[in-house]
Amino acid sequence: MGDLLYLDNISMMEILEVAESFFRAHLPAKVTTALDWSTLCIADSARRTSEKQTTYTDITYVCYTKDEGLPIYLHVEQERNVDISMVERILQYNLGLYIQHRNQGHKHLPVIANFIIYNGNKRKKYPYHEQIYDYFNVPWMAQIFMGKFFALINLNEEDDLTLATHGVSGIMELLLKRASDSNFTVWLKEEGRCMKDIPSQRVIDQSVDYALMVGKEEPEEILEAFLVIYPEFKDTIMTAARQLEQRGEMRGEIRGEIRGIQEGMQTKAIEIAKTMVNKGSEITFIQEVTGLSKQIIEEMFNLYDKK
Repeated sequence: MGDLLYLDNISMMEILEVAESFFRAHLPAKVTTALDWSTLCIADSARRTSEKQTTYTDITYVCYTKDEGLPIYLHVEQERNVDISMVERILQYNLGLYIQHRNQGHKHLPVIANFIIYNGNKRKKYPYHEQIYDYFNVPWMAQIFMGKFFALINLNEEDDLTLATHGVSGIMELLLKRASDSNFTVWLKEEGRCMKDIPSQRVIDQSVDYALMVGKEEPEEILEAFLVIYPEFKDTIMTAARQLEQRGEMRGEIRGEIRGIQEGMQTKAIEIAKTMVNKGSEITFIQEVTGLSKQIIEEMFNLYDKK
């Protein structure tokens, strides 16, 4: 999977209105007109290969055509780090879907529209190609036989105001593009009007959670910036603040438990080492058994020699 699209705000794509808005913004008009959007739903993300192995996509939707009632799959991967194997991955995902479709008794293969949402390094151009024939050693010949591989939505090259015209999915795209910037709160206060049209509490809830998760600034600054833009969602934002505080307390408790376990293990290792030193075991062997440093074990030998 892409770096978790689920951990990188793609969970917003689980909201049907966000997904529909995204696809309407990025699919050709002829395709959007041909689809019955009332049939849009999340498809199985599992892809089983011919070797019976299972891989999982970030998120895949299925939507049916108005006239024929045929399924069209809309597959989205989010990528923060450029993956040289992305072509092979999507081919494998698509092949798994084709195999699944054939196994269900269908004679024809379904159409699959692949999307990559890229929000990685802003200073580097995305190095790979949308057209599959550009990956071949004779591109002009491949162009005769191969079609377009995926539609690239490079958020780094998209204007903020253009993204904002994509409706509720534009909010997701703006957050993917901006939330990890070091000056995100400044941008949010100055340009947050781009994201003003929030349709539901669920969207603002996930937006705040995502910004807190990837943001480089202090959580208090991020929450304050959201409150400036969305005062009508004060209760939701303050709930996120309380949850953040509770998670911090929980992390502190976990760290304390881990330290206790580590200290207990260290004490046990020292007791074992003392017994082994007393029996004249070699230093290297004691190291292997206990994991203690050579210096600690040598000090134990010195103590026993003094006795």
